[in-house]
Amino acid sequence: MKVEPTNETEKEKKNYPLSNSNFSTLYNIKKIPSISNITFSQTSPDYYPSQCCEALHASNAVYLSTILQLFFFICIGILYYMLEQQNYVAAIAVFRPALIFFGIVNLIGIFCALIGVFREENILLQVQITILTGLITFADVFALCLIFIMAIGTRSKTTSSIPGKLVNVDKFELLLGPFWIYICAISLHMCAAAMMCFNGVNKKFSTYLQDKSRYQKLKNHGTENVQVLKIIPTDENV
Repeated sequence: MKVEPTNETEKEKKNYPLSNSNFSTLYNIKKIPSISNITFSQTSPDYYPSQCCEALHASNAVYLSTILQLFFFICIGILYYMLEQQNYVAAIAVFRPALIFFGIVNLIGIFCALIGVFREENILLQVQITILTGLITFADVFALCLIFIMAIGTRSKTTSSIPGKLVNVDKFELLLGPFWIYICAISLHMCAAAMMCFNGVNKKFSTYLQDKSRYQKLKNHGTENVQVLKIIPTDENV
């Protein structure tokens, strides 16, 4: 947001005596006039997210990111369903409730983002940003745990037994090879990277709303500043 005064700033300096029984004092005051005109460019390049190659305005990019986020989660749900049907998943009681929980959280975030961009409510955008930040953190932490399990391997009975309790290790090794845990960790990190792109679009639109709100406040409530520059005693002996 750019704030530009239409006229050159006029400086008015006045001397006012302050006196009492002991001494008198002069002080200078510079008066800055209120801003009479404020410009705000909604088409500024700052409001075109780089995640969309700066081709869409942030208000439109949020719609695209929420649609992609919904499509992305549907693909994950279909992939999990196929793995469960092919007996790749051993701990169904763990993965199925977790997937349902993350699905509900995603839908809440998507709903808040859509309503937020439609009504231009920044608080709803912040809900979506918080949810995506939490999902990003969870995905990266889970990926680090998988790498930690793979790094220790059979040197610890606890870490070597965890994969077999969650998934069918033999089928995953047959499908992805001996380093299937690393591949799963990389996939989780890629999911986190995708959500970071979605979050970047939401943050850009949130910045746009904040700048627009400041513009409205400055335009509707212009301010007049009076600044005391210096105090000059007239009596040097005081």
